[in-house]
Amino acid sequence: MRVDLTTAVLASMMAMIAQYLLCGGGIAFASLEPAVQPEHVHAAKSERDINEQQRRSAQKFAQMGLPSDEEQQPDEVRLSSETLIETDLVMRCGEKLPPESAWTTRGVEIHVRAHYHGQQPEREHQWKYVVSFRNGGLDTVQMLTRHWIFINEDGVVHEMKGPGARGVTPVLGPGDSWQYESGTTLSTPTGSMHGSFQFATLKSPNSGTRLRSFSARVARLTLSADDKGALTPCADTAAAAALLPATSVHATRRVIVGASSRYYGFERVSTPSDSLHQFVYDVQINNARAEPVTVVGHRWEVQTREQAERGEATVISGPGAGGTMEERELQLPAGEAMRIQGLLTAAAPMARAYGAYTVRLGREGLATIEVKIGEMALSIDERPVPRFGLNEHQEDDDAGDS
Repeated sequence: MRVDLTTAVLASMMAMIAQYLLCGGGIAFASLEPAVQPEHVHAAKSERDINEQQRRSAQKFAQMGLPSDEEQQPDEVRLSSETLIETDLVMRCGEKLPPESAWTTRGVEIHVRAHYHGQQPEREHQWKYVVSFRNGGLDTVQMLTRHWIFINEDGVVHEMKGPGARGVTPVLGPGDSWQYESGTTLSTPTGSMHGSFQFATLKSPNSGTRLRSFSARVARLTLSADDKGALTPCADTAAAAALLPATSVHATRRVIVGASSRYYGFERVSTPSDSLHQFVYDVQINNARAEPVTVVGHRWEVQTREQAERGEATVISGPGAGGTMEERELQLPAGEAMRIQGLLTAAAPMARAYGAYTVRLGREGLATIEVKIGEMALSIDERPVPRFGLNEHQEDDDAGDS
């Protein structure tokens, strides 16, 4: 009898230890829920594929019954997650790097592979890259925003921020994988890229169902014309943080707005001092809520350094989504995204732009919110500019979104 009892106790202890190790150090009781087969989603090849991926992600989020009001700003999540030790390992400055990389954060592995696609007529060199995500952890997570940094061989930095990827904010359960394809250009035949994706943890076996955010890094990889390894310069991250890039991303109650700008040209008027610089803005709005939303109004503010010193700004506002949508309202079902382009003008070659969309929530549209467009630079060389002139309106918005 003593032998049988000892054997039973040892077997029980071994089972607990195995469960402890499988759960990453935390003992979890066996679930009575049926096992869910992992999903493996390859890169979308058509608009239909993208629409199906959007629909599926929205359906998964809705099924979890989570609130749509809890969030951290993507830049806050990214900056609070970065450590000096991890940055050194991810960047590998001074090393010859291959045209691919892999890095795992909290069980989420991100693998990137780049391929050279020739030189464009404008003498820009083009690369295509494939990003693959695999959730090797026990949490259910959702990718909400992205942040890329591209550097050419002269050390010139191009930064890009935005919601999701290819219009999708994928939900990844344990064992799930997801993939997308995109591209970039540089003025030189060699460069590098690195970045991060910001995730929300939707469900965890150790903490139940609630929203928590983290940033998953993309290790630096080479962009080369021969698709071979190369030694390329690293970015001065401290100096870059002090500048305002020509891109932004901001989330308001899971309506996510990514924006970027590029120089369009110079508009001459009768008085040279009144001539204006024109900039194209490119906005993507992702509805990561479990219900539809409708954009019913827009407001842009453009501010030069001289205007900031006087406490002034040029305001462009009106009904509808503006830009290519003009005064038309923009309806976004749950999980879907839309791009809007338009023109902004400034009386100087360097300025800053920011604003907001007025958005109705739900099918009935009983609640209306202001969805912020984050601050971004307007510059004729499309490079980051020194930060200036944080106004009272922005400070109020930031306080309201926390």
